[in-house]
Amino acid sequence: MELENYEQAMDCFKKVLDVDPHNIIILNEISSCYLYLEEYDLAFNCLNDILKKDEENLEVLLNLSLL
Repeated sequence: MELENYEQAMDCFKKVLDVDPHNIIILNEISSCYLYLEEYDLAFNCLNDILKKDEENLEVLLNLSLL
């Protein structure tokens, strides 16, 4: 994501989710893309979905604090 091509990164991440829909790491990466794209509602929803699966995920909690 260093090249700031967040839309393309999200396309790749979503392909991974097609294979592994419960991959928390990828879901968190998608939420980070939403944050960079200033899609805060989508980021919030994505992060909350992750917390339903992993309530103590520090990375997710950190990303939520950025909203």
